Amino acid sequence: MPLRVPEGSRRSELLDKASELLVHATRLELGLPKVFRQDLRLLTAVVNTYSSNLIEGHDTQPREILRAMQTSDLPEDAKRRELVVAARASATMQLLLDAEAERGALKGPLDVALLESIHLSLFKEEPALLTVAGATPYCALPGKTRGESMDVQVGHHVPPLGRDVDRLLSSVVDYYGSFPGGPASMVLDAAAMHHRLLYLHPFSEGNGRAIRLFTHAQMQLAGAAGGGLWSISRGLARGRTGYPDARGEYKSMLAQADKDRQGDSTDGRGALSQLGLEGFVDWFLDVALDQVTYMATLYSFQDIASRLETLAAAEFDGKALQQALPILRRLLDGELSRREAWSLTGQSERTGRAVVKVLLDKDLVRSPSERGPLRLELMRSELFPGLL
Repeated sequence: MPLRVPEGSRRSELLDKASELLVHATRLELGLPKVFRQDLRLLTAVVNTYSSNLIEGHDTQPREILRAMQTSDLPEDAKRRELVVAARASATMQLLLDAEAERGALKGPLDVALLESIHLSLFKEEPALLTVAGATPYCALPGKTRGESMDVQVGHHVPPLGRDVDRLLSSVVDYYGSFPGGPASMVLDAAAMHHRLLYLHPFSEGNGRAIRLFTHAQMQLAGAAGGGLWSISRGLARGRTGYPDARGEYKSMLAQADKDRQGDSTDGRGALSQLGLEGFVDWFLDVALDQVTYMATLYSFQDIASRLETLAAAEFDGKALQQALPILRRLLDGELSRREAWSLTGQSERTGRAVVKVLLDKDLVRSPSERGPLRLELMRSELFPGLL
């Protein structure tokens, strides 16, 4: 305790900030065709996973994560393959949560079973990633919380004993689900719960990645996830714009909220620091707002279309550009059959085939097979500067 930012402290100020976040997140999907929005959701899930892995010190590149999802093409190096397989599972889980939220199947209150299922999905293919270092290293079980004698220390933080984890975890998650309040209150709770779950350290290993996805689900439930088009993990990995040592901010802010109550009535009445929790929630909201406004600019349909034309002009000129542009513009609305693409060139089928081949060779479009439909290749830094 405390588990919430209480009334009479900074709650009103933080609720205003959460409401602003909800407004910006709601606008993220506006003006995006449905199929194209799904492609952007995939891209966001990949970037989210890449960022979450960076926090853990794992540099799995976005392109190799996407390749593993689309083609099952994995690195030859065994250790890197482990990381990419786990990254693929993480991005896939985020897409599943996004899809469930979109069809209304993600209902609250979220429970411990969901957190355990997320952890299981991340590591069931590569359980070796759950190896716990120590005098006697052991491999934790995917989806299983700590138990008797499974006590750990994370840096300077000593979480509760393993024997108490299940009781405490159930109490904490049930507490947040008991009185959810309105959407802005749910956003505040998502931020507070993010810290409190990490404080509990419910699993022997793999807590960060699982809890960040659980937080994503909480933000979906609150209506603040923008249809899956922004990533809290990217913000947590980067910190606030303009701050030195941005990547260190996350761990620093978590540590501030780990502190015991500082001894007087201005720091609440729980065992842990109320001011530390309020500071973390405030920082979390700043990071979230920074990410949502950035993604709104980056995912503006008009701006993407403009950047696509600039990219095409850099790859083609003259007649070739005139033939390629109609195909690229049409792909902004979604998938396109090859025959439709050929016809958009206004030339013979032979010429149309040649244009499509060049678009594929230049990685401007992609296809699941030699005869399959075409989609835009979004994994291009020219289309999303700063994201990739």
